[in-house]
Amino acid sequence: MKRQEEIRMKEFELKYGCNPNQKPSKIYMADGSDLPIKVLIGRPGYINFLDAFNGWQLVRELKKATGLPAATSFKHVSPAGAKQSVCRCLMSKKNLLGR
Repeated sequence: MKRQEEIRMKEFELKYGCNPNQKPSKIYMADGSDLPIKVLIGRPGYINFLDAFNGWQLVRELKKATGLPAATSFKHVSPAGAKQSVCRCLMSKKNLLGR
């Protein structure tokens, strides 16, 4: 598989605004610096970015509060689910075997 070179972006044109009938808008950094994101595939829209940023914020806060890895899913800026993981190495033999 061919390795893609990393492309720095100053701005990114969205698939559409808030609604499909709107003209495309762009995201950019107010200070003109590179965007702190990397789009791997596809052409996301405004809501896709809001879902990604909200998901990142929730996972970051869960990790900070509990110290455990977390994952989440957002759909139209509403959390659709969140989960945290506990390493089995932290569980006692009694808890694993139910004795």
